Amino acid sequence: MEKDHDYDWLLSHLQLPELLQPRLDLAGKVGDFLKAKIQSGSLPYTVGVFGGWGSGKTTFLALLATKLETEQNCRVVYFNSWKYAGFMEIVPSLIYKMMQYGVIATDENRNKAAMRVLLSLGKEYSDKFGEWAEKRVGVNPVKLFKDAHHLVDVVGEAKAAVRPELVQAYYTQVDKAQDALNEVFGTVVRGSAPKNTVIVLIDELDRCDPDEAFEVIKQMRVLFAMRSLPVAFVVCANPEPIGLAIKHRYGLDSDTSDYEARRILEKFVDSYEELSEPVGLERLVRAMWQNTKDASLPWMLNVDRKNKKLDIDDVVRNTTGFEAMTTAVPFYSNLRVLQKSFQYVHDRVQTNRHFLWTNWHLEIVAQIDPKFRHDLRLIASYIQEIVYQSYIQLSNVKAEDSSNNNVRFFLVPNDKIGQTLFALFRSFFWEQARSKYHIIASSTEPQIKDHASILRGILANPLRMDFLILLCMWPFTSGPSFKDIAKNRSELYTLRNSLKQEMSDEFGWVLANA
Repeated sequence: MEKDHDYDWLLSHLQLPELLQPRLDLAGKVGDFLKAKIQSGSLPYTVGVFGGWGSGKTTFLALLATKLETEQNCRVVYFNSWKYAGFMEIVPSLIYKMMQYGVIATDENRNKAAMRVLLSLGKEYSDKFGEWAEKRVGVNPVKLFKDAHHLVDVVGEAKAAVRPELVQAYYTQVDKAQDALNEVFGTVVRGSAPKNTVIVLIDELDRCDPDEAFEVIKQMRVLFAMRSLPVAFVVCANPEPIGLAIKHRYGLDSDTSDYEARRILEKFVDSYEELSEPVGLERLVRAMWQNTKDASLPWMLNVDRKNKKLDIDDVVRNTTGFEAMTTAVPFYSNLRVLQKSFQYVHDRVQTNRHFLWTNWHLEIVAQIDPKFRHDLRLIASYIQEIVYQSYIQLSNVKAEDSSNNNVRFFLVPNDKIGQTLFALFRSFFWEQARSKYHIIASSTEPQIKDHASILRGILANPLRMDFLILLCMWPFTSGPSFKDIAKNRSELYTLRNSLKQEMSDEFGWVLANA
């Protein structure tokens, strides 16, 4: 059996699997579930795995492949739908690949089996293949095959009306295709594991035309689910574009149309899993930064990471910057964009290298929400001032010993207390942003009133504010270390030494121009 290069490409996504623990856990859950289905002969079966763009669907499939490939009498086939869309029909391509890499047979027998299924699927698929081949070799193999096998019928039709047998042949072509699939893959006996099971991992279906993607899901359901075939499918897709095609197809335009479209989609799978669980990004971010010698993570992230937090359930006082960086924040939800944006700024930013963190976040915004990036340019000077004043307040914070290798931070005479510097900085940032909004909102100048409207919109969205606060953390090459803070147990007065106006101006320039 020849090497499957697509499968090798899939496994190339396993470079940093340990950085996405929820995906690893889900792969284990789905893998164990499918193994149980195989052992009990409860096949065919289709699992849908739904997630947005860049949510880690391909990484999940790579993790699942490694979980399943050691299963006895089980062959894993990877099918990238987008690779075939636009060039040829997806369903016949899927069947052919299943036969090529999922069936133990000679190439000749596999090709014969593929031809039987192709012809059984009817005119839509077989004629397209015949026309394609005729352009290249001068002979239409499908027409030749039909002429050779139906010559008697053709002659008979010239003398008489269409016979009932021909009508029957037309209307049973799907049944014949299913018979051919049973002949190739075998039949499952309930209660016992098949001799050979094919597990097909279907990826990138949401990159295809939404109508085509929905048709593929429907045809797969018809062809494979209604016979006892030893096959299982794991279909990874973003349900939103397919849902739009369903809404258009069925004329769903009510207030509940999104819900109804999703329920229709779910009818074509036996069970489904969501990739919506928030994923923490600390491991991924630190891995990207570990080889960046000429830039560093923001000072606040490193200080909070070294501080042993108290075990208290308070997301306001006890949250670090890394804990706020999860895929629950829309700007961080696309893992592919995070990595590509980082690589882009890492390779191209020649100046302001110590503001690589800022440039990275601005590139993320430009990719995810260009309008928001435009808005940030418009109010860059206000944000610059908000950040600077927030750090001024942070420099007045005192550190107090709480336990071994642990300090808590508080501001005197106010009652603001935080277990982390990020929690305090976030509080200061909100205060400064609200204050700045009230000042500029009182202006009578149209342009400034527009800027106030932008800032008000950001303040109204806590997740967007969290992203902006993370974006605004500075590197501080000379900021006090956690070791110094824990040793002195006093004000973060040395932070003032790093608060140079030149750094603030440079940050403002990057925000407005990068």
